[in-house]
Amino acid sequence: MARPGETIRLTLYWQALAPIETDYRVFAHVLGTENQVWTNSDILPATPTSQRQPGQTIEDIHDLVVGLTAPPDFYDIEIGIYEPDKSRLPVIAKDGSWLGKRILLSKIRVLSDE
Repeated sequence: MARPGETIRLTLYWQALAPIETDYRVFAHVLGTENQVWTNSDILPATPTSQRQPGQTIEDIHDLVVGLTAPPDFYDIEIGIYEPDKSRLPVIAKDGSWLGKRILLSKIRVLSDE
């Protein structure tokens, strides 16, 4: 739970399965109805993706400040990866099926600021 103006700390853990040649960016969004973005974090991780070794786990921290005008509600958190100036990378399930270009995490609840 959070109130408008408060910070939600989102910690992600990534593990490379193979060598990566590109330095990707990571995004995290708090989404309202119709995918309206109420807050976002868009970063080049502290350890660039091209420097990660297969099997190495990397911690990636995003501080998401809830918008001052965010109404009380439940919001989705979405994350994804993209190459600068290009589109988002696809999300592939373990069975090889395509899941889209983002991952929806659990919901958060924003309370009124009163």
